[in-house]
Amino acid sequence: MNKKLFFLFISFFAATALFAQKPKEVAFPKLPMDDKNEFVTYSAVMNLQGTTAKELYKRGKKWFFSYFKNPTEKIRTDDSLKNELEGFIRFKLMVPDKKGVESGVTTMQYSLFLTFKDGRYKYTVTKINEMAVSYQGIEQWIPTLPAGKDAVPADAEKHALWLTTIDKEIKATIDAMITGMEDKGLPAKEDW
Repeated sequence: MNKKLFFLFISFFAATALFAQKPKEVAFPKLPMDDKNEFVTYSAVMNLQGTTAKELYKRGKKWFFSYFKNPTEKIRTDDSLKNELEGFIRFKLMVPDKKGVESGVTTMQYSLFLTFKDGRYKYTVTKINEMAVSYQGIEQWIPTLPAGKDAVPADAEKHALWLTTIDKEIKATIDAMITGMEDKGLPAKEDW
C-alpha cells in the first residue's frame, strides 16, 4: 500500500510542477506597420539630389536586373511614362533547425513598388505573405495584431523565428536597392 501511496504522491507533484511552469516568453521582431491597412509594410522616401525621375527609373530597372534572378518574371509593372516599377518577389524561407542546419520551410512572396520623381524615389514593400491557395499574410502570425488574434500559442516560437528571418531578408533587399540606386557612375566591368 505504501508503494501505491508513494507513486500517487510523486505523480501529483510532477503534474503540479508541469502545469505550474510559466509559458516561455517569445520575442517577436518589431516590424513596420501600415496603420491604414494593418499590413507589415516597409516604406521610405529616399533623396538623391541632382537626378531626374527618368535617371532614377533607369537605375531602379538596372538594379532589378542585377539583383534578382529571372527579373522579367519578377517585374509586374514597368511604366517608363509614369516612372514606376512594381515587382512581385518570391523567396524560399530558410530557417535553422535545432542542430543549426538550414532548410526551406515555405515560400514567401511580397510586392515591391518603386516610384520615381526628380531628386527622390519611394520604395514600398508590402503584402508579405506565405505562398498558398488563398492569401496568408504574415500578420496572422503576430498575436498582438487583430489579424493574429487566432494565432496558436504553441506556434509562437516558430512564427517569431520566421518573422525575424523574413525581416532580415527584406532589409537585405532594401539595403541592396539603396546601394544600387546610388550609382557612383563607375564603368561596368566587361564580363566576357
